[in-house]
Amino acid sequence: MKFKQLIFIRSVLTFIVIINVITFLNAQDRVRNNAVYFYHDNDVFRFKHNSDQFYSFGLFLGYRQTIKEQSGFNKAFFFVKNKESSKLLYGANLSVKGFTPEFEKNLNNAEIRPFAGITVLEQNLSSAQEKRFYSLGLSLGARGQISGAEWIQDNFHRLIDSPVFEGWENQLSNKFIYGVSGTYAFSVPVAKWIQIVPESKAAIGNFQTYLQQGVIIRAGIFNSSLSNTKYYGTNLNNTSKKAKNEYFLFAKGFGRISLIDTTLGKEAIGNTTNALNKRNRMAGFDFGLMMQSGPVGIRLSRHLISADSNFSTRHTYGSLGLSYLF
Repeated sequence: MKFKQLIFIRSVLTFIVIINVITFLNAQDRVRNNAVYFYHDNDVFRFKHNSDQFYSFGLFLGYRQTIKEQSGFNKAFFFVKNKESSKLLYGANLSVKGFTPEFEKNLNNAEIRPFAGITVLEQNLSSAQEKRFYSLGLSLGARGQISGAEWIQDNFHRLIDSPVFEGWENQLSNKFIYGVSGTYAFSVPVAKWIQIVPESKAAIGNFQTYLQQGVIIRAGIFNSSLSNTKYYGTNLNNTSKKAKNEYFLFAKGFGRISLIDTTLGKEAIGNTTNALNKRNRMAGFDFGLMMQSGPVGIRLSRHLISADSNFSTRHTYGSLGLSYLF
């Protein structure tokens, strides 16, 4: 059996076991103000070619909770009126990512990106209403060997008796990374089973600096209110004993103008910022399935020409995600 097929089968089987165990342990209905989630990106979840060659893996562990006393916060941070349907949420997300070389390993070539490992902690504050969603985030982390990305990937490959990648010998140097980001989205109802959500994003810092505009389309059974949906992780603090379950497909297209990405290797030859050119203007497309049944949520998605690591217009990968409300 091929390596990527073995990884895919093991990941799916583990996924199914975890979902069933959690559902069995806690199936009763109650108001849930907290959530934990885990996502795993990997280029082996592709069904064509052996490797993406640009984005290797990503591990995400997060926590989210509602803030009950929200009147002052919502007005101060997001300039919105507090309504019964509005929510203020705090979230924290710890991610570890590994980016593989682009083009070649020769450090004298300005176009290459040697292996880059990053570990980032993002804290965010979100305001969600029926037709509006706002979020502000602060990211702090490290790039290079101290990120631990190389250690995680190498030991996982040894665990499954697979060769480790040699590209880590060209890993970018250790560096402290930081950034501030923001998201704004609003809903456009189309039909009972279809919803359009235009979404704007921006970030500034030495981690990533970009402007992005996208459009999300949801189709299926979902909560139309942006203050109570799995898509934005706002399905907390539901007062009804039986919150509406969600089962929907989503597709997201976006364009991005990027200026800085800390996973790039151009600074190895003395350039710390990247001039705006056609490689900085990107487009991406994500699609997948989201499900929420009681406290358990599932996300399966595929990312095509994604801009997760800027300036790479060709990388693709899949994601498996699990969330739990409590």
